[in-house]
Amino acid sequence: MRIAPPLLLRASVTAVMLAMVVGVGGCASSGGRPRDNGTTGRTAEETRKNFVALYASGEYTDAYEGAVAAAGSASGAKRDEAALIAGLSSHALNRNAEAVRWLAPLENRNDKSVAGKASATMGLIAQERGEHETAARLLSKAAAKLEGDEAARAAMYAGDSYRQLGQTEKAEESYQQARTLVASDNDLRVMIGDRARGQMPAPRTGVVAKGGTTSKGGAVARNSMLTVQIGAFSSMETAQKEAGKVATRANVRIVPILSGGKRLYAVRVGQFSNRDAAETIRKQIGGKAVVTVASGE
Repeated sequence: MRIAPPLLLRASVTAVMLAMVVGVGGCASSGGRPRDNGTTGRTAEETRKNFVALYASGEYTDAYEGAVAAAGSASGAKRDEAALIAGLSSHALNRNAEAVRWLAPLENRNDKSVAGKASATMGLIAQERGEHETAARLLSKAAAKLEGDEAARAAMYAGDSYRQLGQTEKAEESYQQARTLVASDNDLRVMIGDRARGQMPAPRTGVVAKGGTTSKGGAVARNSMLTVQIGAFSSMETAQKEAGKVATRANVRIVPILSGGKRLYAVRVGQFSNRDAAETIRKQIGGKAVVTVASGE
């Protein structure tokens, strides 16, 4: 089973967190015929598959409702899975207090995947609130429980909070840990390397400016590089499909951003210090492409 969190990491996410499609552990059936959930006429197993698929496709309201229904009729690992989806969906819907209510009981579960995702998402919520001590603790905890790129993202964002606290040594340790954990995401590897060199990204507020700080001739300040954005989508799958449409014509990338408290996946082409150059590419791509600041990178 695969799910794509708004985590990991906020980012994102990612995020974050959380640019990412991740799996939830502890999902094996215990055997026998699943119970009917009493609310939809489907078996509990059918409901489970439905809310997971809804979450993966970015339909967070329906995913939340399905997960809540499943949590009410399940126990053990199945209930934890449903509670995780309910929490992640709440986070995607910018209902952070509700997200924490679902996720907090999962923080110390034996299933490392569930506990790690819960800790990472709560860490990102704390980071958004400026509660960096809590964020650093939760994200570091998540990095120890997750694996590969997921763990690397958690460690990277923990480093960001340590840096905000002025704890430079701990920030460097977290970035180094993140570098060793990266499995396959080359963009993530670059992001971690930039941070390790002190090149921090713009605040992850999700507010995308229409222009940038320009001077005569349309030059843009180094911290306000421009990019051509094709669109921003609630699911990674949709973003990948849109990116594929221009992949043969441009060096396209997918960047997790926040917009209105929600994690989106922005499909972007190029980085430009000159608006005229960006406009040339925008016209070539056409459609709904816009020139915008390369925020979050």
